Amino acid sequence: MNNDKIEIKVRPKFYYYLNFLKDKLKKIIRPILFILIAVCTLYIGFYIALIMIFFFGMMYLVNLFKNKL
Repeated sequence: MNNDKIEIKVRPKFYYYLNFLKDKLKKIIRPILFILIAVCTLYIGFYIALIMIFFFGMMYLVNLFKNKL
């Protein structure tokens, strides 16, 4: 005797459409989210670099004027 059982879930069509939409949205949102994270990281990194350049420039000017006096 074969005791294999097959389980069948009966769901309304709404659930199939809902799962289809979820899968499509996940495929669309993941790359967009990755791009947004990359852009935000670069944006923050460039501002940190700009602040550091400004800070080192001010240190250079202060030392330049200090050495002249």
